[in-house]
Amino acid sequence: MTIAPRTRGVRSPRALGPIGFAFAACLGLAVPQLAHAADAPDAARVQRGERLPGRVLESQMLVFENVIEYPRGRSQKPYAPLDDAFAERLGRVRLLYQQAHWAAARDTLGRLLAARPHQPLVLAELAAVHAARNDWRAIEQLGRAERMATHDSLLLAGEYADALERLGRPREAAQVMLEAWIVAPDLEPWAFPSLRRLARDARGVALMRDVALAQPRRPDLARGAARIAWDAGDARTALAVLAAVEDQGEGTPLRWSVAEEMLFSRTAADSSGAIELMLDLAGDARRNEAHRLAAARGARSVAERRAGAAALAPRLTRALREVPVSHWGGDLALGLARDLRAAGLKDEARQLLADAGTAAGDDPALALERAMESLRDRVDERSLNGLEQIARSSPEAGFQFAEALFFAGRPDSALAWYTRASQDPGASVTGASLERMYLIEDADPRTALPALGRLAWQEWRGEPKQALALADSLYRVLPRMGLWAHTALALARLREATGEGRAALEPLLALADSIPADRLASIARQRAGDVLRHWYNDDRRALEQYEECLARYPRAWNAPEVRRQVQAIRKEKRF
Repeated sequence: MTIAPRTRGVRSPRALGPIGFAFAACLGLAVPQLAHAADAPDAARVQRGERLPGRVLESQMLVFENVIEYPRGRSQKPYAPLDDAFAERLGRVRLLYQQAHWAAARDTLGRLLAARPHQPLVLAELAAVHAARNDWRAIEQLGRAERMATHDSLLLAGEYADALERLGRPREAAQVMLEAWIVAPDLEPWAFPSLRRLARDARGVALMRDVALAQPRRPDLARGAARIAWDAGDARTALAVLAAVEDQGEGTPLRWSVAEEMLFSRTAADSSGAIELMLDLAGDARRNEAHRLAAARGARSVAERRAGAAALAPRLTRALREVPVSHWGGDLALGLARDLRAAGLKDEARQLLADAGTAAGDDPALALERAMESLRDRVDERSLNGLEQIARSSPEAGFQFAEALFFAGRPDSALAWYTRASQDPGASVTGASLERMYLIEDADPRTALPALGRLAWQEWRGEPKQALALADSLYRVLPRMGLWAHTALALARLREATGEGRAALEPLLALADSIPADRLASIARQRAGDVLRHWYNDDRRALEQYEECLARYPRAWNAPEVRRQVQAIRKEKRF
């Protein structure tokens, strides 16, 4: 919100009311004194230039504006400054039309124009008089005549464009705005938002494109043309304009700058446009590798936040095909490999990891990912040996080796490595390591641990159907103790993953009701509420499960989340 001079179409100062005047006075703004209707200034006295006591000219008033207005009195051509007497007469005219003396104000402005033909400030006041009367046709005629006579693209551009739009001629209004923007680059904050609204059809996009291509040294026009083309759904034109105008030097690419601007808008459509721009930059062989790789990282980062990294990965990999994978950096290569695998392109992911380098010591993260890729195919001595070689490089690597041992049916060896991986309280795998340690140490019967490891391997490698078959078998044969509780949660999770969400309720309720003292019982009760809410659409029964969870386990680690769910349901359903 800015403080700016009062613009066209403003009513009398009395329209602010007593509260408005009090607020303005608190801010230290100049406020005209109020007068009774009987004391209203006589139009003839104002025309004659007589001073009226207790009045403040409109030029002293400040009001709040929340839109970007066209600067009044703007012109391409220099004009002589107004002397004090002329400026004072112009200020009195404003007071006339504020008091709704339209004819008197118009006649006075006519005499001022006769003395100073084509004077921009006088023309702006005359347009304001017409706007106060909603006489848009008069503004259109005034603007057309004056602009043709002076060949001035800035003269009355704001008033003329506004009148054309109100008269139902948006294409002509857009043309006026664009001409003014071409002449004065500083008018972009005024012109672009209106053009974005008025020029979103095919003809408007073509007009903006042609102007931008004809002005290759004006990146502001290219930015505007690209944004408008994207709004119209014409991504090809947007990319072509930016690529054509962009400087091929070492500076920041224009496509990168526009992508950043689009991200600042925080809308889904503009975020998609930013991804496309960065993807196009990443695939441009004319740019240096640094710009291309930075764009690739940016595109993947935005897509990852929008849960679309897997869908983008094949396109991003193709865009960088001319850049050696060894130049990508371990973070980008590793991220894209995981994204490709998530997209179901396992062979491409494996090839990318192989191209990133074969020496395990080059990048521990890449070496770990290659070893895990072998483990996804089969659990054998070769995959275990590969992980063992790098297991001591980090807690994450030690945890993955422990997982491989657990998958291979060696729980005792796995326990030692889980213990090692859990020593660093700040590591990301500490919690998971402790969970596995509790599972192995409390296992009864321990003979079921190899089958449980096989189940975990199938789930980890992305084979939920095979894991579901194992979980169902273990759920039916294990005694109702710790391992059975773990299996019940896994069975419910896998049933949801395979689309059998309604069937997930039975093992969850069985666990919560049969062994309520187990450490997993509070989770089972919460998950039962989730299933009832999302798969059965039964908020009332879900609320019962959540409340039962809070009543039985008020200090459980998941109690805060359960309370939030209860509050949300009560607020939505008013139960």
